[in-house]
Amino acid sequence: HQVARLAGSGRLSGRIRIPGAVGLLEVVADLRASQVICHMDVEAPREGRPVTRVKWLLRQLRRAPDSVRLEAFASHSRGPGNSELLRDVRVTPSLLVAGHRRELRSFRVAAIYPMGSKRGIGRNSFIDSVLTAVDSFHRDVVKELKAWSAPAPRKDNATSGASEDPLAGSSMGTEDPREGCLQARAIDTAGSSISSTAEQGAGAGHDVAQVPAQRCGPTPIPEAVDAEVAAAQ
Repeated sequence: HQVARLAGSGRLSGRIRIPGAVGLLEVVADLRASQVICHMDVEAPREGRPVTRVKWLLRQLRRAPDSVRLEAFASHSRGPGNSELLRDVRVTPSLLVAGHRRELRSFRVAAIYPMGSKRGIGRNSFIDSVLTAVDSFHRDVVKELKAWSAPAPRKDNATSGASEDPLAGSSMGTEDPREGCLQARAIDTAGSSISSTAEQGAGAGHDVAQVPAQRCGPTPIPEAVDAEVAAAQ
C-alpha cells in the first residue's frame, strides 16, 4: 500500500499515538514537494454557534505559530472544508464557517515543515527533518489541544430557594399559631376573672390570693397580671 501510494502521489504517511493527546498525529512526507506535513483532527464542541466553536479552538492555539493551517468540517458533509491560515482566523474567526449551514463536526490543525534531502542522519537529512517536524508540532500544537467537555450544570437558585422554609431557624416557625391564640385568650380571661374576684373579695373581706387563675397549658401568666393581683390585695 505504501509503495503504491509513493509511486502514485510521491507521499509516505504514518500515524503516531501519543498518550494524553486528543487524537492521532498523522505525519505525511511529500517527496515531490519536499515537505513534511503534520496534522491532527480535533472534535468540535457539541454546543454553541459555529463561530463560538472556532473561538474555542483559537483559545487553545494562542502559542501556535501563524503558519499553522486550520480546516473546519461540517456535520454530514463530504470533501474538504474551509481551510485558512491561523493568522487570518485569529483576525476573522468567521472565515472557517463561511458558507456552512450545518454544525461544525471537527477541525484539522496542520503545519508544514521543510524536508531534508540528504541520506542517512544528520543536519538536512530526511530522517532528522521528519523528527524535527514531529517534535515541533507536538510542542506548538499537540500539547495545547484539549478535548471539549460539557460544562457542569448550574444549580437553580430559584428552585432551591423556593424549597427552603423562610422561617427556618426562627422560633416562630416551630410554634402552632392556634396555641398562641388560645394562650392570649386564656390570659385575657384570667385577667378579667381575677379583677372581678378582687373587687368582690375587697368588699366581702375574702382572701383574694386563694382564687385560682385560669391558664392555657404550661404558659405562665404574665407579670402584669400578677402585679394587678398584688394591687388588689
